[in-house]
Amino acid sequence: MSYHVPKTALVDSCFWYALFESTDQYAKDARGKAAQLDSFRSIIVPWPVLYETLATKNTRTANRRSLLTQFESILNSSKVVRLDDSKYRDQALSATWQPGREFSLVDNVLRLIIEDVNVKVDCIFTYNAGDFVDVCKKYQVEMILQNYPTYFHKKRR
Repeated sequence: MSYHVPKTALVDSCFWYALFESTDQYAKDARGKAAQLDSFRSIIVPWPVLYETLATKNTRTANRRSLLTQFESILNSSKVVRLDDSKYRDQALSATWQPGREFSLVDNVLRLIIEDVNVKVDCIFTYNAGDFVDVCKKYQVEMILQNYPTYFHKKRR
């Protein structure tokens, strides 16, 4: 049996929340998975994920400087790609207003990135499987979830 190590990871805000907030329900899992990020060639961090992560309560705590320093260190890695979301903004906003769609604006941007055949995404680090399972299955993007990864056979990329 061979194991495919993904080359490009997309990281959802909830992963960063868990990594930097020790009281988060997924904190222990996130700390374990953070080491896996080193095995990736590229880590995609779209600007909306930065906004959402940095606007949370964990950046306003007593250990704010320590958390920001950790996050800055990760973001300054040569592996990190701060993906410009401008080409997805209008469509993501429109999708957010659609009745029956319960995805946040940031989630809609991430979904559009996964759908974009010009952006290589092998996997997404998230704890919100329901927000991405359909698009990940359609585009064969692995979901790195709590306690286990969900694999979809690679065809597209």
